[in-house]
Amino acid sequence: MKLRIANDELQMTPAQAAGQKTGRPFEIRHSKLWRAFTLIEVMFAVVVFCTATFVILALVANSLSNARRLQQPMVDAGVVASWLSQTNQLETGIQHVNLGELLGDPYNNYTCTYDVEKAGTNKLFRVDFIVQNDRGESGTKPVVSQMSILLYSPNSPDTP
Repeated sequence: MKLRIANDELQMTPAQAAGQKTGRPFEIRHSKLWRAFTLIEVMFAVVVFCTATFVILALVANSLSNARRLQQPMVDAGVVASWLSQTNQLETGIQHVNLGELLGDPYNNYTCTYDVEKAGTNKLFRVDFIVQNDRGESGTKPVVSQMSILLYSPNSPDTP
């Protein structure tokens, strides 16, 4: 007696077919046809693989971008404002400061321009700060930070 299951054949011995118990289990013979993946299964596997690859690449690119952003120094006009507030005298006019000389090598590509003008009587001055990156594209210097403050400086010369 032969039973056919999918592409395999299950064979019984005559004693097993008669209901007698024997020490041998059923014999399974494989047919000569090999089972393969269908085109739909292969296409689905490729889609899953590509999707997972693109997700992993996006995560890696995002991590590298964040690491690069952390390596760039944070520049703020408040640093120059605090430095200027510690001086004894203010001179009216436009002044330029290289932040690399003031803060160290990581800030070499940044310059600060500040304009000191008299804001009223009693030695009160208004100071406008503009911090720019010297590595701008096509010759421009993009503004990184801006700030305006009022400083009282009693030792500054009295200018009109």
